[in-house]
Amino acid sequence: MLTLRPDQRSLMDAARAQLRAGLRRVAIVAPTGFGKTVLTAHMFASAATRGFRSVFVLHRRELLGQASRSFTANGVPHGIIAAGIPADSSKLVQIATIGTLARQVHLIRPPRFVCFDECHHLPAPGWTSLQEAFKDAFHIGLSATPRRLDGQGLRDHFDIMVCGPSVPWLQKRGHLSLCRHYAPRNTLDLTGVRTRLGDYHRGDLVAAVDRSSIDGDAIAAYLHFAKRTRTLVFATSIEQSERIVEAFKLAGIPAEHVDGKTPATQRDAAIARFERGETLILSNVDLFGEGFDVPAIEAVMMLRPTKSLGLYLQMIGRALRVAHGKPYAVVLDLVGNYTRHGLVDDDRSWSLDAPAVDGDDQPRRLTVCAACDLVAEHRGFCTICGAPPKPYRQDELELWQQVVSEAGLAPRLRAMRRSELLRWADCERKLRLVALVLGFKRGWAWHRHNERLEIQRKRDAS
Repeated sequence: MLTLRPDQRSLMDAARAQLRAGLRRVAIVAPTGFGKTVLTAHMFASAATRGFRSVFVLHRRELLGQASRSFTANGVPHGIIAAGIPADSSKLVQIATIGTLARQVHLIRPPRFVCFDECHHLPAPGWTSLQEAFKDAFHIGLSATPRRLDGQGLRDHFDIMVCGPSVPWLQKRGHLSLCRHYAPRNTLDLTGVRTRLGDYHRGDLVAAVDRSSIDGDAIAAYLHFAKRTRTLVFATSIEQSERIVEAFKLAGIPAEHVDGKTPATQRDAAIARFERGETLILSNVDLFGEGFDVPAIEAVMMLRPTKSLGLYLQMIGRALRVAHGKPYAVVLDLVGNYTRHGLVDDDRSWSLDAPAVDGDDQPRRLTVCAACDLVAEHRGFCTICGAPPKPYRQDELELWQQVVSEAGLAPRLRAMRRSELLRWADCERKLRLVALVLGFKRGWAWHRHNERLEIQRKRDAS
């Protein structure tokens, strides 16, 4: 069995402590990529050694394979309850899709433990009936984003919530990938797009997307920011996804489209080609927002605007898993989702109760670098390319363009001591460049230039 990291074991022990204290329904919250399935495998393995039955409930068939592989890697014998797969009721541990389990619940021997993956779905009727069918079991819920579009909380389904470490904490320790969030040119106009069930009205949204130039923007953004990377695309509609795929193919970039109607064998084959790197672009519609675990994903491209914080974080989370040769994940946000939800590494608090309207989802003050399109917290210069904020005055704009065009100039100037800066800036234009890069007031360069002229005059007079 794989060894849990200290932070994983701490979260598992915290959940177990609540169950031992007499609570029967515990929700475990941790970011995408934390390893919640591994936690479940460890807990179910322990239960099996004591003769207890357990069921791990998944909401999508596409997740069966990776969950089964994780359980196998952790030495947990298990059966699978899913359409078209022979059942093995002799196993104490079962992995089930919710649709098949709901239909066969009367055939299942009552489990001691039930774990619901993506447990924020529990208020849905099918999920609720399943929880009621196993009312005598201990219920464990897993979620990275326990927030629903309909505003319902999870208080009716769990007694307590146990939260793991944050995204920044995991990134600092190398358990999640660092992330660069880029917001290239956004041509999408959402004026008049209605809201339905907490998110954008799908029909209105599709029409808005079709009026924009986002398809062409997607190709340009990929070639500029994520060229030759395996990129997962989230499209608004099947038609858009298919158009995008054809556009990528015409550009010589291997791409495939999948959605919920794609036959399972074709989906599995497309995913396998993507994992092997034979396909670089895998475009989907409403399929991989949750639970899809391919560490090799290097970038995600959002072509779908959403008001759902949960969906937004889940989309980005697909690229946050650590993989060899991936220095950081790339997020290509062509629809301005960051303006609604902030960045993935923002600190957020979760609760079993329904969130307050306009609560902690308000994004912090963010800016987009005019030079490289990086989205970051407002500060004096871009942390990636080093460019200062783009000025409005024409005379300063020319200087800014020089700074941007000379790669490495801005970071080099910021690394210099004052004496080095003054030696480098041997003319008025260079003094103005220094002032622009370091954020000095406009008069600084003028005063330094006049000081030099005065010194030169005195020398000439002597």
